[in-house]
Amino acid sequence: MTPLLRGALLASGPLNLMGAALFAPPSVALRAVFGVPEAPAFYQWTLSLWVLAFGVAYAHAGWRGRADGSLLALGAVGKFVFVALMSTMAWRGEVPVTTALASLSDLVLAVIFGHGWWSGARGPAAWVRG
Repeated sequence: MTPLLRGALLASGPLNLMGAALFAPPSVALRAVFGVPEAPAFYQWTLSLWVLAFGVAYAHAGWRGRADGSLLALGAVGKFVFVALMSTMAWRGEVPVTTALASLSDLVLAVIFGHGWWSGARGPAAWVRG
């Protein structure tokens, strides 16, 4: 694992923790500050807890210095989709542009995770795994 990938995984832990707090139903005022739209509590809790779960997985992988390819691939896709949704919603005027810009850190992480997955999937260890 490269130092860049390890740092990205370790940084994703606190970033996802903040996201989990932002999406949790009690954080109405915080969502208003960041321009995140409201949703029914069931969906907010579901999103919040999944974001938290992935944050724990990212931090754990970074701490161990080993990341499963599935975690990297799913993380890259998930972070890219989040940025795409925020950008689309900003373009449609459903969230402020600043909210979409705040999600750009996830785009950087998506690229790092994707590169880490792609590099691992093409390396000699992948040939052994089959």
